[in-house]
Amino acid sequence: METLGIIAGIAAFFYMAFIGQKTLKEWWRDRRWDAITPDVQVTGKLANSIYHNLPQPDYGQFIGRENELMQVMRLLRPYPHSQHALVTIDGVGGVGKSALALEVAHRYLRDNDIPSGEKFDAIIWTSAKQTVLTAEGIVSRKQVLRTIDDIYTTIAVTLEREDIIKAPAEEQSELIRKALTQQRALLIVDNLETVDDQAVLEFLRELPAPTKAIVTTRHRIDVAYSIRLQGLPEADALKLIEKECEKKGVALKAEEAQKLFYRTGSVPLAMVWSIAQMGFGYDVRAVLTRLGNPSNDIARFCFEGALAGIRGKPAYKILSALSLFAIEASREVLGYVADLPELDRDDGLVELEKLSLVNKHGSLYSFLPLTKDYVIAELAKEVELRNRFADEK
Repeated sequence: METLGIIAGIAAFFYMAFIGQKTLKEWWRDRRWDAITPDVQVTGKLANSIYHNLPQPDYGQFIGRENELMQVMRLLRPYPHSQHALVTIDGVGGVGKSALALEVAHRYLRDNDIPSGEKFDAIIWTSAKQTVLTAEGIVSRKQVLRTIDDIYTTIAVTLEREDIIKAPAEEQSELIRKALTQQRALLIVDNLETVDDQAVLEFLRELPAPTKAIVTTRHRIDVAYSIRLQGLPEADALKLIEKECEKKGVALKAEEAQKLFYRTGSVPLAMVWSIAQMGFGYDVRAVLTRLGNPSNDIARFCFEGALAGIRGKPAYKILSALSLFAIEASREVLGYVADLPELDRDDGLVELEKLSLVNKHGSLYSFLPLTKDYVIAELAKEVELRNRFADEK
């Protein structure tokens, strides 16, 4: 009994020393807050400032996209100027969705000409991006956003609401909604297509007023005002090429810059990646040739996941059929070439549009040169495998 008394005394000493007057449950919540906050950079809020956790842009000078940028900012105006709570920026991988969303957010931070009624009290950035493309290749990154709880945590930390983090899980949803109704907040969800938690989409569908949200995704969703990004206009693309060449110490002739513009379909990431390769010492012609190789990093980063999900489906047959045309083709022609019934043809085209693999212009469909090169190379690879298999038999 004496031994048990000593053990109890020691336990009590350590409890008071490390936990104090709190219950174990309260102590654990405090520990959870302390563990979470170092991973989220928050600026705090001074007079006339904004709560935010925005990352620094990695693109240097933002080039082009002024029309899209102004369109997003118009949609983010408060009611009754805009009745849209959720805006999606969609498009193929590498087309600049995240950069546009981040530029919009930073303009709210730094632009003093925005009317005070249109400014935000808080701007919250969450990212579900699993990989990034660098000059060295595709690099995995820590995925901060996986579930609705991750969004709740980021909102609470950015707003410096320690009480929400420490609240029981079943109360956090209501506390988050109440906190958002008390200020004009902008929530940005980057790379939504890699989030599997259906609760995230439900939360975005039912955003509490006056909250606004921007979602970037390769897969179009039907609950928002959608802005589809395509390649940059030629003048902006050539300006981006010029600026990147200056940064990387690469000298390109005018005709070489023009070829890069056409071969990449003016997809910003493809142009930046190509110039980075040249900066490493690769010959211009070699880099341009590699753009059509389905095994290169830029092609895999932009298209591999999307194509893997449609192989064997009507959408893949339509994509194969579209690759036979120089520029674009109609719905009827694509269905005929792909030898698909009308319903399968329409389902396939809808899926391709959702995946940002094709663009619709009136009644005609087309895709970026980079997408076309990748699809043609994939088809050639399949034919080679089929022939090899036939020879082996």
